[in-house]
Amino acid sequence: MERAESKDTITLRRLEDAARAMSCQLVYAIVPYQGNFEGQAIEWVKRYLWRKKAERKRKRKLALAMAAVEKSEGQQGSPLAKQRLRRLVEAIREKVKEEEAAR
Repeated sequence: MERAESKDTITLRRLEDAARAMSCQLVYAIVPYQGNFEGQAIEWVKRYLWRKKAERKRKRKLALAMAAVEKSEGQQGSPLAKQRLRRLVEAIREKVKEEEAAR
C-alpha cells in the first residue's frame, strides 16, 4: 500500500479497507489553497451579486432604448432614423438573450 501511495496509484477503496482494518475511519477532504471555505463562499456571493447587478443595469438600458423607440415613433423624424434605432434595440435585445443563454 505504501508503494502504491508513493506512486499515486492507491485507490480510495484500498485506503478505506486499510482504515477499516485498523478500526479507523477514512476522511477525505478538499481544502482551499488560500483562506477558508467561508472566505471563498463570501467571494462567490460577491461575484454572483455583481453579475446580477450588471444584468439589471443591462436590462434598464434596454428598457430605456425601447422607450426611446416608442417615443420616436410618435414624433416627426425620418423613417430611416427610426429603422436604424429599431435595429439597434433589436441587436441589444439579442445580445442580452445570448448572454442569458450562455449562463
